[in-house]
Amino acid sequence: MDNLVAPAFGRVFNQAAACLLMRVNESGFIIAAVSDKYLALTSTRREDMIGKDPFDIFPDKEDHPDGAISTRNAILQVWQTGKPVIIPDYLYYIHSPATGHLEPYWWRSTFEPVFDDAGHVEFVLGTAVDQTAQHLVHLNLDKAQQMLNLAIEAADIGTWSIDVETKAITSSARAKALYGLPPDEFSTLERVLNAIHPDYRQLAADRLNEVIASNGERSFTIDYPVKGIADQRERWVRSTARLFFETVDNKRLVCGTLVDITESKMLEQRQNDFISMVSHEMKTPLTVVTAYLDLVLEKAKKMNDSLIANPIYKARLQTSKLKNMIVGFLDMGGMESGKLSINKSAFSFRELTEELIGEMLPFALSHQIILQSGPDVELYADRPKIGQAINNLLSNAIKYSAPNTDVKIGYSTTNRQIKITVTDLGIGIRPEHQKKLFERFYRVDHSHKSRSGFGIGLYLAAEVVKAHQGKIGVISQTGEGSTFWFTLPLE
Repeated sequence: MDNLVAPAFGRVFNQAAACLLMRVNESGFIIAAVSDKYLALTSTRREDMIGKDPFDIFPDKEDHPDGAISTRNAILQVWQTGKPVIIPDYLYYIHSPATGHLEPYWWRSTFEPVFDDAGHVEFVLGTAVDQTAQHLVHLNLDKAQQMLNLAIEAADIGTWSIDVETKAITSSARAKALYGLPPDEFSTLERVLNAIHPDYRQLAADRLNEVIASNGERSFTIDYPVKGIADQRERWVRSTARLFFETVDNKRLVCGTLVDITESKMLEQRQNDFISMVSHEMKTPLTVVTAYLDLVLEKAKKMNDSLIANPIYKARLQTSKLKNMIVGFLDMGGMESGKLSINKSAFSFRELTEELIGEMLPFALSHQIILQSGPDVELYADRPKIGQAINNLLSNAIKYSAPNTDVKIGYSTTNRQIKITVTDLGIGIRPEHQKKLFERFYRVDHSHKSRSGFGIGLYLAAEVVKAHQGKIGVISQTGEGSTFWFTLPLE
């Protein structure tokens, strides 16, 4: 420290922030004082700094001189104008003891004038803050954002957000296009919801409200058809969303994506149409074959001819399986096209269940099906479809449980609903499969055993239950069996 700086000031200065005090005049810049934190920040020593030109200590890097130029200009500007100058974020290379080379650092520097008694700028006080870590974080975030934007663009995904309080919508150009809007046109939440097909509109609104109420703990994915707000084109879209909180003011935003699934939905519809057509074509000849088998079987029984009766009986069982499969495919086609009709009537639960057990017994000779004892319950629902749902659960229970084990049908009631359960002592279902069991064509891969089926039984059961405003689920543990359950409202 030179003799113009008082010793007391020197002690205080040395303990201050990362500061550098420079005498400035026409001759150039001379370091008069440097704080301990500045020395630590720049890996320098005080004896090497005092009385030297700072640009001799921190020289320009030939291929990156901008940092030194910006610093020199800032010091001159303070000296000439007497006003502070701030350089918010700039690159300046300094020597690193670790590598022995000039290394890049990003700085935030403030330069302030120090006046003499005559009011002239005698010193410039520079304060430096190392911004390298923050700069690299922002740089990586920028790169990640660019990669995300590239992925979104490549995948043709639309993005959107809704301010929970104001209901204002912000959408990307792709999201607007999927709702039939030009890129420069804005819309409202009401218009967006009204563009959704009426059969799906309330469901979409309910899912949005559920996501908001979950405080960020839940997300939704929903498929629905829309009619373009401006272009009036019909499209199918898949929308996902989750609630997020802005860090600054804790503002709540529902943010989501939109994907055009029109082509896949059209392909799906063509598949359903084909399956329905083939199933219809097979149904009539199968009915005839079944009738002839029944006649032959009855004749064989009267003649007490087991040689004919046994194979005919087995053939009859197979035609019954095929008939159930065809009915399932036809119902599935109706569900996918939104034409699943529910014809409700009052009927006895026990009577239906005993009927189903009687029909199932020929297929379950190695199992015992047990119906829980208890008072009868009158249901008001679509009897054939509820019967089909229970039958599908029973078939699965028998298929995936060992011979000579029990399959139990239970039920319990409250004032408002009945809960029906089907329990087996089978192989069980791993947790990662349980959420997907009720999806169309989903089958758990039991690679050690081969079991027939198309993966539509549980899907059909779930759709029937949902059509009755009920719920369906499973409780299972690998190796210990499963309990499938569903609820129906008691009306």
